[in-house]
Amino acid sequence: MSSSIVAPATEKISENLEITNPAIGEISYSIFVLGYAFGPLFLSPLSEIYGRSRILQIANLFYLIFNTAAGFSRNTAELIAFRFLSGLGGSAPLAVRTTYAAIGSGRY
Repeated sequence: MSSSIVAPATEKISENLEITNPAIGEISYSIFVLGYAFGPLFLSPLSEIYGRSRILQIANLFYLIFNTAAGFSRNTAELIAFRFLSGLGGSAPLAVRTTYAAIGSGRY
């Protein structure tokens, strides 16, 4: 849901940020999925080194911060960068999905 939550507002975002190219407007919200795809490549190894629970908590904070920052972005570059970084943080449950089973059993 987070990847497409801005889809209905793409025209308004493009208007506010003065984006005239429709492709850039589409990239501004679809870049989240790219971050979501690349996140597990970094977060999975980190979770094995530093622990799954810690990485999940940090990634959730990362997601929260950059998703909020994307809402306050003042230009297209900021919006694209923040949406990408938000996607990286949002992908943590994919990277450390066994965390939920471990927490439920008390083995984390």
